[in-house]
Amino acid sequence: MVDPDERIVAQAQTLGDEVVVAECDLDRCRKGKDKMFDFGQHRQPAPYGPITERAGVIEPAPVAAE
Repeated sequence: MVDPDERIVAQAQTLGDEVVVAECDLDRCRKGKDKMFDFGQHRQPAPYGPITERAGVIEPAPVAAE
């Protein structure tokens, strides 16, 4: 596990399955969320209109048998 300053704070000790536990201070992540990449500033909801407006499946027209 890596902290917001890119320091390793916890890591597995073997190549086998392990549970890795570390304390996380989510307030330390705020710098990255607010300054490096602000999702609210870059969000563009307009392209999602066709997806969110659909209420069900739209089936294609049947193909005529030849």
